Amino acid sequence: MDPETRRGIAQRALGRARAQGVALEDDQVFMALLDEWIEGKIPMRMMRERYFAAFAQRERKPVGRRNSETVVGHNQTTQPLSAEGDKKEGPSVETAAHEL
Repeated sequence: MDPETRRGIAQRALGRARAQGVALEDDQVFMALLDEWIEGKIPMRMMRERYFAAFAQRERKPVGRRNSETVVGHNQTTQPLSAEGDKKEGPSVETAAHEL
């Protein structure tokens, strides 16, 4: 598959993700891997594996100190935790990346 075909596929997939509320364009790791795939340097399977590994590592990295009442992040602001912790709603990154 040539790079122009891959670029078209990527643009359509990014558009679908954006329509679902996932701005993958803002994720530098994802976009770097996507560029490698578009250029034919890595297959999609490797792109997905590398992205999920980077995503998992990012999720494990502590953001700040926690106690049962507040979260203190890098900018030293505090926010109360919800009953469900830090869970975010909306489509998952895995769902959006799978569509590529």
